Amino acid sequence: SEHTSELSVSIRSNFSRIATLVGFAGLFVFTCLYRIIKMGIQLRDTGLWCQIFAGISASMGSFAFGTLFGWITPILPQLLSSESEIPMTPEEASWMISCPEITTMMTPIPAGLLADRLGRKPLILASAPLYTVGWCIILYYKTYLSLIVARCI
Repeated sequence: SEHTSELSVSIRSNFSRIATLVGFAGLFVFTCLYRIIKMGIQLRDTGLWCQIFAGISASMGSFAFGTLFGWITPILPQLLSSESEIPMTPEEASWMISCPEITTMMTPIPAGLLADRLGRKPLILASAPLYTVGWCIILYYKTYLSLIVARCI
């Protein structure tokens, strides 16, 4: 019982570390933007402001994508342990790992059609909130099915 509670705390702390890392990355980006603005650089006149904002906007989606897909590697041994908060078999773990690749195979054609119809920029801007929803599902719902859904989003 004591070992189970220690492992549960360990899993929660790993989730907290990942969420903290994402938060610190966002804080770092906004701190850098604040310093650039405070330095008095005439960003509006040079168009540099638009370039910086567009680069950060596009990069945050990639960062969210990478963290959502990469968090499974360090946490997988804990999820497979018998004392895990979300118990799963190796077969279930392999499905959880491979389900994003299956959904990735199905999304390029609809995404391409939507990009042609709506435009690339709105589609890129709409992708970051989806990854945020995935993180919220991972952090708040503690079932095997919720992990599958979060990784497929």
